[in-house]
Amino acid sequence: MFYIQVVERDNSFASAYIAIKNYFNHNTTTTFAYTRTENPKKRLHKVLQRALGKNFKGEDALRTTIINAYCGVLELEIALFKPATICEGLFLDLRSAVKTHLAR
Repeated sequence: MFYIQVVERDNSFASAYIAIKNYFNHNTTTTFAYTRTENPKKRLHKVLQRALGKNFKGEDALRTTIINAYCGVLELEIALFKPATICEGLFLDLRSAVKTHLAR
């Protein structure tokens, strides 16, 4: 699956090598902190999308990734019971769940 996403079907060996090398160079050197400092005026979900890379473009992929990452975290159960359909709403629900947990 990875190979299909990164390399075009009709690529030569050299092109495939460069595509894979670029993919790993980007994904191992790009971090959230670096992306945030490079884009200080962008909204949080846009920075997260950029840090995740091109395979995670779009709000649905970001939302799904966040929900999967926090699945099973008891403090966030209430936010994930019926997650918001847009990222901003999900972020607000997660923030609220953390505040509620800390207030107990």
